[in-house]
Amino acid sequence: GIDTRKLADSKDYFEFDYQKASIELQDEGWMLSGGLYKIGLKNMKLTLSDSLLVIKGFTLKPQIEDKYAMAKKLVYTTGIFNVSADEIRLLSIDVIHLLNNGELIIDSVQLSGLNVDIFKDKRKPWNMELRPKYPNQALRTMDFPLYVGTVQTEGAYLKYHEESAKEFGNLMVTLNDMDVLARHITSLKDSTRQPMTAHLRANLFNTAPMTVDFLLPLNSRVDTFFVSGSLGKANMSKFNPALFPALGMKILKGTLNSVAFKARANRNYIDGEMVMMYDGLETEVIKKQGKEVNKFVSWLANSVVRKANPGKNDKLRVVPMHFDRDMYKGFVNIAWKAVQTGLVNTISPTGKAVKETKASQKQDTKKGDKPKKKKRKKRRK
Repeated sequence: GIDTRKLADSKDYFEFDYQKASIELQDEGWMLSGGLYKIGLKNMKLTLSDSLLVIKGFTLKPQIEDKYAMAKKLVYTTGIFNVSADEIRLLSIDVIHLLNNGELIIDSVQLSGLNVDIFKDKRKPWNMELRPKYPNQALRTMDFPLYVGTVQTEGAYLKYHEESAKEFGNLMVTLNDMDVLARHITSLKDSTRQPMTAHLRANLFNTAPMTVDFLLPLNSRVDTFFVSGSLGKANMSKFNPALFPALGMKILKGTLNSVAFKARANRNYIDGEMVMMYDGLETEVIKKQGKEVNKFVSWLANSVVRKANPGKNDKLRVVPMHFDRDMYKGFVNIAWKAVQTGLVNTISPTGKAVKETKASQKQDTKKGDKPKKKKRKKRRK
């Protein structure tokens, strides 16, 4: 679809006309630099007249499909990604501007049928020299000029699992029916006044409705970002694949009514607050060297663990979330560790609290009513 057009007032010169041009590829694959991953696609079509790029049957796979064999090739603890998408659509992509000015401007990226599997072998040592960047840091320091208005996916699936040397087994987290909307992703210096935002909605372990919001300023000198989120009603035992390997305590019973948290993070630490409302909590402790239940320690744990929040006398416990960052670990690690400290502070009898108030007072305050103050009796002179 590329034509030549004769220049006006010239017999010998022509110019290319790209208005009807299109590029199409079928069943292609490439090995990425480093030789660890390969990209594949069933079909890719770029139509310049519509400013549209459509990729179908996209895959990003490790060179060795067996994740354990792949992990053996790695020196350090590293995430191994296995990604597929039914379709990726890049809308209003300005190819001519890219060719003429070297800036990639995309109005919207839409992904459907996204499936992400991330595996880590944590028996490997960590690379202490590594300094991963937060997303806003990476964009602020990127040399390539990029602007993407929105990135959106609906109904995606994410699984994170790891192999570790811990006595309590391997951690695993799944997010089902995941919708993500990210806005204002840019490295253009004149566009960094507006922050990047991301909204995530999913079902945690296919049971608890979850929302998380990120606000990532692009011109912050200390690379601050903000995160807030909530979790809906669920059976607490469903969270054992994530909590038991981390805490060494298995939940037998309990109903999670809600979780709400908010935090602020910079390069060095994350600070925030969490309110976790639950009731009927029962736990058991497994012996470290085996799979037997430690009956005495389980009885002791259930005797001292906080079985509900609000607790006795309708006291609602608000707890701190704090974690000092391991500088060789990244964005997801610091967010999860902060949430973990909030869970421990809520359930543990020795956990820290920001404040404890009457739950009824908190509900009244949410409605816009101030808690009533007790009238003081006037003293007689």
